[in-house]
Amino acid sequence: MSTFEEFKQKFKGDIVDPTSQDYEAAIDRWAINAIRRARDEEDISEALKYLVGNNIPLAVKGGGHNPSGASSIDDGVVIDLSRYINYANVDPESKTIDVGGGALWGAVDDAAIVHGLATVGGTMSETGVAGLALGGGHGVLSSKHGQAVDSILEMTVVLADSSIVSASKTSHPDLFWALRGGGGNFGIVSRFKLQLYPQRKTVYGGFLFFAPTQLDQVIAAFDQWLPTINEDQFTGLGFGRGPGRSPAVLMVLFHNGTVEEGRLKYKPFFDVGPVADMTQEMPYPAINKLLNAQSTLKRCYYMFGTSLRSSVAAHGAKLFERAMALSEQPTDESKQPFDITIIYEVASLNKILSVSPDDMAFRSRGKQNHVLINISWDKHVPGDVDEARTISRELSSIVESTAVEEVKENENEGYGNYVTHTADLKTKALKLWGNNYPRLQKIKKQYDPKNIFNRWIPIEPAFLQLPEEILISVIEKLTLKDILRISETCQSLYKLIGTSAAIRYQIEINVSGVVDGESSLPKADRLAILKRAERNWSTVQFARTETLKRRPGNLWELYGGMLAFSISPSDAPPNSRIYQGLTFIELPSAVRGTTSKVHHLEDLDYNIRDFGMDPSQDLLVLIERTQEALGGYSINLLTISNGKPHPMAAGSILSSFNQHPETQYSFVVQIMGDYLGLLFHTPTHGEFHDQFLLWNWKTSRRILFLGPCQHHVRYDSFSFISSNHFVVSRVQLIPEPDVTPSLQVYEFSESNNETIVNPDPYRIFELPPLYGSAIAASFVTRSDPSPNCLGILPNGQPRPFTTSPKSRLFTACLGLIRDFTDVLYVMLFIHQESFLSDQLPSQPSNLFPWDVWGPQYSRMLVLEHYEPVWVCYVHGMRFVRGIRLVNRETLPRTITSRLQILDFNPLSIRRNEDYGEQNVEIVDQESVISPRGFRIFANEVSTSLPFRRSTSLQTYPHTDFMIDEDVVVGLNRSSSEVEVSLQSPVVSEDSDGILEELGLHRELKRKFSKFTTISFAMGIMGTAASITSTANTPLLLGGPAATIWAWLLGAVELVSAYPTAGGIYTTTMFVVPSRYRSSVCFISAWITIVGQLATTASVNFALAEMILAAVTIGSNGSFVATPQQTYGLYAGINVLIGAINSLPTSFLHKISMGYVFVNLLATFSVIIGILIGGRHDLAPSTFVWTSIIDQSGWNNRGFVFLLGLLSVQWVMTDYDAAAHLAEETVNAAEATPLAIMVGSITTAILGFFVNVALCYGIKDITNLPGPTGLVVPQILWDNMGQTGGLVVFSFIIIVQTVVAMTCQLSSIRSIYAISRDNGLPDKKLLAKVWNRTRTPVNAAIFVVIVETLFGLLSLASAVAPVRSWQVYAERRGYGIACIGYVELSFSFKVGHSLNMPSRKQHRYYQGADLSSHHTQSHSDYTDSKNSLGEKL
Repeated sequence: MSTFEEFKQKFKGDIVDPTSQDYEAAIDRWAINAIRRARDEEDISEALKYLVGNNIPLAVKGGGHNPSGASSIDDGVVIDLSRYINYANVDPESKTIDVGGGALWGAVDDAAIVHGLATVGGTMSETGVAGLALGGGHGVLSSKHGQAVDSILEMTVVLADSSIVSASKTSHPDLFWALRGGGGNFGIVSRFKLQLYPQRKTVYGGFLFFAPTQLDQVIAAFDQWLPTINEDQFTGLGFGRGPGRSPAVLMVLFHNGTVEEGRLKYKPFFDVGPVADMTQEMPYPAINKLLNAQSTLKRCYYMFGTSLRSSVAAHGAKLFERAMALSEQPTDESKQPFDITIIYEVASLNKILSVSPDDMAFRSRGKQNHVLINISWDKHVPGDVDEARTISRELSSIVESTAVEEVKENENEGYGNYVTHTADLKTKALKLWGNNYPRLQKIKKQYDPKNIFNRWIPIEPAFLQLPEEILISVIEKLTLKDILRISETCQSLYKLIGTSAAIRYQIEINVSGVVDGESSLPKADRLAILKRAERNWSTVQFARTETLKRRPGNLWELYGGMLAFSISPSDAPPNSRIYQGLTFIELPSAVRGTTSKVHHLEDLDYNIRDFGMDPSQDLLVLIERTQEALGGYSINLLTISNGKPHPMAAGSILSSFNQHPETQYSFVVQIMGDYLGLLFHTPTHGEFHDQFLLWNWKTSRRILFLGPCQHHVRYDSFSFISSNHFVVSRVQLIPEPDVTPSLQVYEFSESNNETIVNPDPYRIFELPPLYGSAIAASFVTRSDPSPNCLGILPNGQPRPFTTSPKSRLFTACLGLIRDFTDVLYVMLFIHQESFLSDQLPSQPSNLFPWDVWGPQYSRMLVLEHYEPVWVCYVHGMRFVRGIRLVNRETLPRTITSRLQILDFNPLSIRRNEDYGEQNVEIVDQESVISPRGFRIFANEVSTSLPFRRSTSLQTYPHTDFMIDEDVVVGLNRSSSEVEVSLQSPVVSEDSDGILEELGLHRELKRKFSKFTTISFAMGIMGTAASITSTANTPLLLGGPAATIWAWLLGAVELVSAYPTAGGIYTTTMFVVPSRYRSSVCFISAWITIVGQLATTASVNFALAEMILAAVTIGSNGSFVATPQQTYGLYAGINVLIGAINSLPTSFLHKISMGYVFVNLLATFSVIIGILIGGRHDLAPSTFVWTSIIDQSGWNNRGFVFLLGLLSVQWVMTDYDAAAHLAEETVNAAEATPLAIMVGSITTAILGFFVNVALCYGIKDITNLPGPTGLVVPQILWDNMGQTGGLVVFSFIIIVQTVVAMTCQLSSIRSIYAISRDNGLPDKKLLAKVWNRTRTPVNAAIFVVIVETLFGLLSLASAVAPVRSWQVYAERRGYGIACIGYVELSFSFKVGHSLNMPSRKQHRYYQGADLSSHHTQSHSDYTDSKNSLGEKL
């Protein structure tokens, strides 16, 4: 550490402090909302040594032209390079220039142009070289020479340790890489060596001004002109206020050429008719001085940049209008106006894009130009910067809202030089540098570990290099908020969090509202189970159902993973409510890995009136009617396991009471740990009122007593909401003015030995005043499980996770009588924690009126039917109900229900994961209950608590539903026996989960149902149409017997069960040994591509031939199509079908539903039409079944029989097409294999009968194929006549259209998948999913183009394409088809002949921590992902 005096002796430059005469001039900046004057590198080094040694904060001033304040500092020292280190020395021989770190671009322009040279600099000559170049930098020469940073050859840098180094590609290359785009985060650059380029000394440029009324014309001209920009242009379109603060529209033009060339190039703008033309020929340096006057010194500035991703016309007028409105003179004279300037800066991007984003830290190299929003004002007033920031965000959102394409990785995530200091600079750093950020952090740690240079967008040094195991252990102990915060601010930890199964599990359990359990399962497995369970709950997908039938009873309970119901004696009269036994069902659980277990307690020596239970404590609470005539009751504490007195209870009977001999009480029983709550009340409005008792059942001590209620006031039910709070619902049975139903919160403790009697409520939450004629009849609450219940069954399997005590939903069902006749129910939903929240405003007497808490903290829904209290319809944050559907056409009327789940988990809703299902929606708009429509409340009631609503597509024969942690229980109370349907959501093979296990992420929406997928599979094989396009070969070359028997022989194929769009190619990755995987995947991928494209082309070509064959039939043979006509129609079909297949998946799903019916209609029309139409003249059976006719010229009957296989092979070729749609299929792991199996078997059977019918319909085989050129339409014509044949053939054409659409869709998805997995050298261009359609439109365009080129082969001779592929076929289209089949077959067999693991083996690839399963699994899995990426 040196003293100040020692430092002054060594420092050669000026030291300026507040006592110095020129201090004010020294701290002047371009932006006033933002010293030491060093002479050379040694001065800078000495300054750093002193400042760092004395822990004095510092800033560095180069040009000082930045509103972020990066060149200024409060309570610190500025190292000013601008006075002495501002040189610009040109070496004309090497075409380079040495520039001082404090120089301005004007000095560079002036020095270089003398030698006919220039480099890329700023658009304003008063901009500093260092700041602009290190941050990227673009200027008028960017179209030709790229960014300013691209021209940096070498730098001299003073580092934080005061050492001086040279940074270039050969010296400190990592530092050189980081500085170029990383700004001043690594040291002080005192010298730049820049590349110079030949430059003419005069150029054309200047301003064009337009009237605001010409805005639309100027924008239209700009959009039309922009695609024509070349390397000699750089242009700006600007909006702002001109002289007198009147709105103005201007163009800033630059053309690196003559006036004549420039005016011609910019002719569209002159045609609009500018009101002022200030363009002219000028010296090159003058072009960069045009805007200096627009950015005067000593004003306040806020700059914000975004990118142009649409036409300006899409938002320009709106942006101009809003900018002018926000910059108007304020009516408040104490406020100053903002000057807002918006400039679209456009250049030709070819040169900029030619530099790889990996070459340097600067990565803003996208296909979009910049839009600068510059806000300035005169005086620095606190709060103005925040207001300017708000304005800039609003204006930028107008630009971004019309974006037609996404910003891809390595494209413009922002431009660092347009960043004003904001509160989210760390987040900005992550977006600005993206994938380069971790490398920058490592370099920062090497060169500036103490983060001395931190005044620009800061880069944090790489985190302490601790072992990952330690970091993970530490992070696991953090809260969700802290984990998310560090993941946002530290890229290294972000990557660690993203790849660690343990941390991801920690995040997921917080988001899902559960806590970790005591399971021995690895956290990777627990994560996979949890994510799959959450996804299936959210989409209401159930895969396992168990049905149990038991004798009916009216008492039910579902709690802690156990279902219990009462048993009536066999001789008990109906509705007697005499129960002497209980049945307990331990519910099955995929989470616990248990199956259902049934346990009975029969012939109990108790007259059961009601009961409650807590399976985790083996506790059964029986309420017994002890004296039938006198109305006495006792509370018995027993064990669930054997019905004997509970060993932990102080006594087997807690209490006995006999309030009135004629009274029959009803009860509400709840258990929370050591506490037992019992609410008993009369079902009539007599004088004996409701009472509540709270016991410690283990000590038999009474904790709290409420009651009896006042006359006509009822405590209807209660729920525990914390370990020492419960809520009681209070309702006024006879209306009184200003008295509303309420929820009363009570607090309890065992701090003293006395029973608390009728304490004052801790808080009271009032409901809205009721409508005049509405009477509250009931107010039933429910909240399960209790706050300390962990759902662990005695001697049961430990749970990997369980519902968090903090994640509880409180529900209250308000029953109302309107006009003394009509009954209506309203369900109120509240987060349990809201009752005790400190966020609620304090209220006198802790009485919270509805308007204070209800609208914001609750959701109120009107129900169709009553939800009785004993139906356990809530668990955690989920609420379950049945949407009843009544079939009025049956007698008696039958009732079915759709299951609906409402999920109020706020974190899960906020994440809003897109499951791609139509039956899932987020409800965040207000629910409004108006007094006029419902007559429930006196005033309009609005509530806004958000929730996710998921409705089952399937219907169930149940009247009620109950929910527990793992299952939904359906009850049917209307049947003579009670049917309990147990449906577990966790066991379904979730397709997205499998995708993640395969290392993939779904981008396409899941819209295809099981039926649609089967329909698609049958549609793509299109039996009648596919046979039509290929029947010429087996029939003409081998005869009828070869056709029929070859079909039977060839109709056996394999299926694929890996649910990805890659189909065979992706399957290959998992069925070959790891050492062959890369090469085999590569071969399979490319064969799949070529085969799919060739197959699709042949199908479309066959469709064109069929359409023209129909024309031939219609013209009675007078029309014969030429090759050119066939190709033209074929090309048109390609484009049309490609456009259809680019539409959203939801549309494709809808049209796909009809494929199966079209296919069946055409198939049966062919079979029936031939057999009935030609029934008097059918071919003999001996001819059909035994005749093999060799017309091939090979004179070999065995060979021509094998040719018959070509037809069946072609028809069945794309049997696995459903696999390519698996990423768009609901429950693809089940639906896709089923569709393949059903499609294949159905096609094989139907195809056999079609071939038989065709063979019986042959009149004279020597006359085939006839004038149509196709055997099938000729046979139809022969048997059904012209009209009948044409009608049936039209059906076949429709089927062929379906085949063409499905086949092309399969090809598109294959191309998409292979491109996504880096299997194509297209930089994932073909994997782009368009925002508007959520489909891979680029892949569709590619397929259409290639198919159209394939079709050009048809214009050659009929033999050329066939001979070149060495496949025999008569028609050109079939020649294309054969190569498609050969390639696809080879692709499949390459993948499957090497190694075929079982499905069970595949399940090893699960979660992130794969090593816990099997040592080899992890390496295989990692290598399989690499084979699709870098290794390809």
